[in-house]
Amino acid sequence: MDVVIPPGTQSHAILRLSGRGIRRLNSFGHGDHFVHIKIRVPTNLTATQRNLIDKLAEEEESEEVATEQPGFFRRLWNLMLESFDAKKAEEDEKEKQHSSKGK
Repeated sequence: MDVVIPPGTQSHAILRLSGRGIRRLNSFGHGDHFVHIKIRVPTNLTATQRNLIDKLAEEEESEEVATEQPGFFRRLWNLMLESFDAKKAEEDEKEKQHSSKGK
């Protein structure tokens, strides 16, 4: 079965496919099938991928958006920056501890 996911669908959205579920017991027809959308955010990006996401975020910012929330690519970019900053801080802390042990 092919499922068309509409543009702009967010993670954790649920699509209902009416009559596409399992066969009903002691009755006619089929139930509904629910598709749970999960979007995986990559943790390691190449420089090219990072530049592309940055360009998409800039494009999204340049368009007038009716919502007050940042768009998908801006949120993705912010999550990745937070992750990179946390990883960098952790590495700096380990290096600091390692260098203080050597003294």
